[in-house]
Amino acid sequence: MTTVSSEKATRCYPGADRPAVDALHLVASFIGSPTMNLKEVRMADDGVQLGGSHLPLPRRVRAAVAAEGGDRVVLGFRPEALETVAPDEPGLGMTVSMVEELGSEAYAHGTLQDDDGRGGGDSVLAGPRTGADVVARVDPRTPPRKGERITLRLRPDSAYFFSASTGERLPHA
Repeated sequence: MTTVSSEKATRCYPGADRPAVDALHLVASFIGSPTMNLKEVRMADDGVQLGGSHLPLPRRVRAAVAAEGGDRVVLGFRPEALETVAPDEPGLGMTVSMVEELGSEAYAHGTLQDDDGRGGGDSVLAGPRTGADVVARVDPRTPPRKGERITLRLRPDSAYFFSASTGERLPHA
């Protein structure tokens, strides 16, 4: 059992109940290794801009954020929810700052880029030693090199959405 305490609430979560564990971005930020990527992004039209790509938001997420009177949402995604695609395919541009090679797995740490080359979105948590704001699981047989720009695609069914003001997970189905 995990107990999570914040200024807003104290909650207990059974260890096996993964959806409940991800109910607060506070909890999602330290469960698992590597932890969930969390990016605070501004809503525009029907989605958000992240890493030079437009990601549509589910209608229920847009409605929940509008009901709060906000225009920002925290987008959460685990490293395994990202897949590397060819550079000419649409996706999230990332500049690699470090690669962790762990035998049968490899993780690229880096910074997402906007269309103009600046960082994409505000990280809720950046890596303490790497300065990276995103971690992606990559093919351990052909890992990218430090400084390389890679293109990633986020599997749409693998995204989590949290309120930027409360940290609560937003309904999205």
